[in-house]
Amino acid sequence: MQDRIKKFLQAKGITAAEMADSIGVQRSNVSHIINGRNKPGYSFIEKLIQTYPEINTQWLLSGSGEMFISRKKTNEADLFNQEVKTEPTQAKETINELITTKIPVADISIKQIRMAEPKTVERIVVFFSDKTFKEYNPE
Repeated sequence: MQDRIKKFLQAKGITAAEMADSIGVQRSNVSHIINGRNKPGYSFIEKLIQTYPEINTQWLLSGSGEMFISRKKTNEADLFNQEVKTEPTQAKETINELITTKIPVADISIKQIRMAEPKTVERIVVFFSDKTFKEYNPE
């Protein structure tokens, strides 16, 4: 499994330290797993899958299949109950919902701002309490 975790890091373009920070484990834990000193435990694997839902659990555990879950909708049993990555059209719908949702900003909603000025939304960034964020880009 250590080789698959190394391949995943390379594919995502992140360091072991960045992975450790994102999944909420000590950096040394990831280092020890990658170097073969320790084997990943259930908690580590669970955090990895929750943080990176695009990783194919079957590939991670056994090496079979593709590294990433297909963007096409797949049978839930094959995905071990993981969510399929959002299609671009669904992302646009989500962005449109966010734009039309009234979010108070100094008593002015985003919808009111958009109506007042003929501008288009370039991007929306949502910040979460766990110090992560999600960026939406309409295209």
